[in-house]
Amino acid sequence: MEMKNPIKAPTITDDSNANLLSILRGGDSRNDDGAFLWDTMRDRQCLTYLSEEIGDFSSLLGNMSLDAEHDLRPFYSYNKRISEGHCLPDGHVASYESLENWKNALLRVKERCHFSMHYIRALTNVHHDYLSLMDTEVKVEDELFTARVEERSPLFAIKLPEKFLRKNPDQNVAMGYNVNRLVTTRDIGMTLMDIANVSFAASPVKERDDDQRKTAEEEALAGASLLRHIHSNWRSCDDAGIPPQLCLCMDKKILQSDDYTNDTEEFEQMFEYVRSKILLNDCVEKVEQTPALRKVFVFSLNAMVQQGVRQEQDWHRARTYYRDLGMKYLEIAVRVFPFRKSTDKFQKTTADERCGVLARLRKYIIGARGSRNSFFSTTRTIVAGTQTLGFVKIGTNFPEILRQIAKSHK
Repeated sequence: MEMKNPIKAPTITDDSNANLLSILRGGDSRNDDGAFLWDTMRDRQCLTYLSEEIGDFSSLLGNMSLDAEHDLRPFYSYNKRISEGHCLPDGHVASYESLENWKNALLRVKERCHFSMHYIRALTNVHHDYLSLMDTEVKVEDELFTARVEERSPLFAIKLPEKFLRKNPDQNVAMGYNVNRLVTTRDIGMTLMDIANVSFAASPVKERDDDQRKTAEEEALAGASLLRHIHSNWRSCDDAGIPPQLCLCMDKKILQSDDYTNDTEEFEQMFEYVRSKILLNDCVEKVEQTPALRKVFVFSLNAMVQQGVRQEQDWHRARTYYRDLGMKYLEIAVRVFPFRKSTDKFQKTTADERCGVLARLRKYIIGARGSRNSFFSTTRTIVAGTQTLGFVKIGTNFPEILRQIAKSHK
């Protein structure tokens, strides 16, 4: 399944190697002797290919004895001994050569069942000057606020075969919902292990008693395959085992939200901006304020994330010189009315023909006094009708979302 919004998977520890090993062990980081994904794939008579760059940084797989058909670690260890900086004796870039080897291997076995992994770190670890070798800009470590957030929530994308999706509609639906839920690296590992085992059917809910259902729900909060379980909207970092310094869930600022009621200039400014963007779509007739939500809600990342704290114990020292970076997210809800299908101009729009739009905008507070400024830096919006339809950007595929809502109400 090709997802329009790839999953952001918050890490459960600050150790990148530990997070990746947890994924490769199917979400089980507690058992050092547990089976790896490639072991399961090999048992299915699939080809296995592993490679890892060897450099002046800790190794992911180390000296593990791995039962893989193609293990290129000795080759890259030899490359490190004969290379000068990032160049091989023949003048080629070492990292580029390793990527070429991986690409060629994938092209040769693309028609066969296989598992491959290539772990590359030289371009972003220790030697930042290596970044000039890449075509696109990469933000490294925690030098920028964006990087502080992104390093805690690595991107995960998956594409499942169309035949698989047609044969397994329940798994397709579960994955579609989980795109917009809190997902951890443990969930990713369990999902990949299910794919490796070709086993992902959850036991029918009707066959469980109340205690079994409660136990299953509690276990799923700690970690569950994205193909087996639709994670809760209200799953928290505590539920998922994500420590505070890695938690990217927004904190709602109740007192600050009270400063942006519908009779303030800031509320009107934000509403008019969202309204103007939505009305760019010619399928929308009008946009109104939502009676039940007549104020802007303020959200902010927790102080540990803003400050870039990696270990919880470091916060005791960091908090003495901590200052708010001014990153606020302002949320406003509006009602959207699409044009009526009927030619009868006097026919009223029913509740089922309306949809709600929840727009979230990013605001930077500038100046020592934290003076208010314009909100015009759009991030993303969520559209909700009778069902959650996912994240979209205002002014792009909004007409398609409205068509989906209209279709769901037929």
